[in-house]
Parts: sequence; structure tokens; C-alpha cells
Amino acid sequence: MKIVVKLALSIFVALASIPIKADSFHPSTAVAIKDVSFFSAKDLIYPDLAGVVLIEFDVAIPWATTPGSPSCATRIIAVDKEDKHLISALTTSKPINFAVNNDQKAREYCYARYLKVAK
Repeated sequence: MKIVVKLALSIFVALASIPIKADSFHPSTAVAIKDVSFFSAKDLIYPDLAGVVLIEFDVAIPWATTPGSPSCATRIIAVDKEDKHLISALTTSKPINFAVNNDQKAREYCYARYLKVAK
């Protein structure tokens, strides 16, 4: 048992020491919202999306990633359950600008760092 625990800990330390290349992304122009999905904070079917809001755009976002860095879904971004204040940007029919970090995700959906209503 001790050998298994030590091996698991060694693998975890080795994986944790691998540098992750994170990028910050934002589209060059504001994009229109196609759909918004709100997941229950107590969702049992998709517990990894519990409390998350998914924002779908009507165009694909051409992310420019650094080679070796994780990619994001091209039409959907996520709003973390701790960032409900960002939802106020969705109360308008105007396009929005946003930024995400590709190392913070709910599934393949990158979490929004900010949302801004376009003028």
C-alpha cells in the first residue's frame, strides 16, 4: 500500500511540474449572443457544470493559440458559478466583447475573465 501511495504521489508531483502554456483570448470585434444556458447549482446530471452559465455565439471564434497550449470551444464560453456578476452583461441585446483564459475550463468551454457590452 505504501509503495502505491508513493508511486501515485511521485506521478502527481511529476505532472504538476510540467509547465502549462496559458493564453488569454479575446475576439477582435464584439460578437452576438445566440443562446444562454443556465445550469442548476445542484445539477445531478452534469455535476461538472453545476452553477455554470454557457454563452453561445452565432459565429465561431478563431482562437489563436500558442503551440502546445490548450484550446477552447469555438462557439461557447462559460461563466463560473462564482462570477454571477458577469451575467449582467447578458441583459442587453447588444453584442459583447469578452476575454477568456484557456487554462480555466468547464469541459472544453473556457471561463470568461470579463464580459463587456459593446457600444
